[in-house]
Amino acid sequence: MSVWRTLWEVLYGSIMHMLVHMIMPHEDPEENLKDLWRHVVRLYKELKIPYKFSSLKMTMFSTKGGNSDS
Repeated sequence: MSVWRTLWEVLYGSIMHMLVHMIMPHEDPEENLKDLWRHVVRLYKELKIPYKFSSLKMTMFSTKGGNSDS
């Protein structure tokens, strides 16, 4: 695995973590994650992008999952 790929994965994971834990409106990160996924699916359809992911899970970008603050 290249250093750049690892760097991008960490960066994207950090952004996702901030979105669902700090920026989005619900207190529950899982609810924010569900809303985020709905937006992603909508954009996939609007922009006619082939699905790259079939779902989003907290464990994809948070080592503790759930309500982690780390």
